[in-house]
Amino acid sequence: MDASSPSPPPRFALMEPARLFLLLLLIVGPAGCGTIPKVIILNDPLSNEEHLQLGLSYEARGEWDQAISEYETALDKGGSASVIQGYLGNAYYGKKDYIAAEQAYRKSLHLNARNAPVLNNLASLYLVDRKDLLEAERFVQQAIEIDPARKPYYLDTLAAIYLARTEYDAALAAYREATALSPSDPVLLKQLHEQQNHVLELLEEKASDRTHAPVKSNREDRIEGNSH
Repeated sequence: MDASSPSPPPRFALMEPARLFLLLLLIVGPAGCGTIPKVIILNDPLSNEEHLQLGLSYEARGEWDQAISEYETALDKGGSASVIQGYLGNAYYGKKDYIAAEQAYRKSLHLNARNAPVLNNLASLYLVDRKDLLEAERFVQQAIEIDPARKPYYLDTLAAIYLARTEYDAALAAYREATALSPSDPVLLKQLHEQQNHVLELLEEKASDRTHAPVKSNREDRIEGNSH
């Protein structure tokens, strides 16, 4: 299992409430002593995988703190650190705690440098935070090389990076390639079509601005040239 892809994580049914109860032992002092009962947790019956699934359920509903708590418990119970750190990064990303998200993504990549979805999500984080967009592009290119099956999703991220750098032709080409390669994912296809139309509008505006830009006369050019 790897960290979730750019598409929303699948929704998992919550477990029956009875399965979420921890085993408790009440230790009561001698009768009449007024001792307050103590509750001691003997055992958590859920496995790290079950906590991970609960975390995904919370994340799908946007309950970020609960998701983070479940992921951390899964980690404490021996779950794959490279995988769970990726999920933690996604939850912190959703919570808009971008510093914690980057830390989690980097921990995941330190353990598995070829986790393509995490590379893509780290690039998305750089895009949101307007960090080094050239580095963000390198992350996405790595993801595409490692995991070509998810190329349409990664191209969507790459196109957004080009768009942020006002490289409209490159952005349009990436969106078009992503559309051509897209699986039957109506959400992704709708987003790609909307983004293509947006880029086309930007290109039209750019062409219009260039057409209507004031043109200096030769006399003005000569005056400016003589002033240097």
